[in-house]
Amino acid sequence: MTVQRRKMRSFLSTVAGGPQERSGIELRAGHYRAVQRGLTHEHFDAFVAHFREALEDSDVQASFIDDLLYRVEQMRSDVLGL
Repeated sequence: MTVQRRKMRSFLSTVAGGPQERSGIELRAGHYRAVQRGLTHEHFDAFVAHFREALEDSDVQASFIDDLLYRVEQMRSDVLGL
């Protein structure tokens, strides 16, 4: 769980424009095996939906959620290796 928390912290920093921004190359490399195992747009969409729900449940301001999800969407092609 510690590794997953570190990855989530890095992800949140990246989408929020923080100091741990990841490049497209890093995103592709980090998700390469998952893509080879079948990671698809459907999985990405499900993640986005769950992420939105978690942010809403945490009472994050709607405009900030929209901004974060816009940034996540910009990562789609790199995460899916397109």
